Amino acid sequence: MKQKTILIVDDEKNILATLKRILEEEKEGYRVFFADSGIKGLEILKCENIHLIITNYRMPGMDGLQVLKRATMLSPDAVKFMLTGYADLDVVMKAKNEGGVYRFFTKPWSNNEILGAVKQAFCNFDTCNNLEFGTDNNLAFGTE
Repeated sequence: MKQKTILIVDDEKNILATLKRILEEEKEGYRVFFADSGIKGLEILKCENIHLIITNYRMPGMDGLQVLKRATMLSPDAVKFMLTGYADLDVVMKAKNEGGVYRFFTKPWSNNEILGAVKQAFCNFDTCNNLEFGTDNNLAFGTE
């Protein structure tokens, strides 16, 4: 994978600023896009190749689950994380089952946990995208 791209969608400016700071401090060279609404996030997805989407669950207008359902149509291979200040098992199950959420984080979160999950998500993304079918229809890893 070339440059790793992340889209963060949250209506709270302080959350966007915090995630920006912790991702920039990692010095991994992530290209990060920010949106303060689901609509703006989807507009970015229409124009950019996004590898990881991090969205808040509760937002005005369009909640995070709606964002991720629509995002799947625009960027089906993107890894999806969800943030919420409200731990609710029904929300977690819907996010996993309907939104394809890979990781779910409650606010406040551990910065190290988020950073570790981001690295793991990109590792998994790279592995999945390096799978190819050989001429004998057997799976091969990292073939070119």
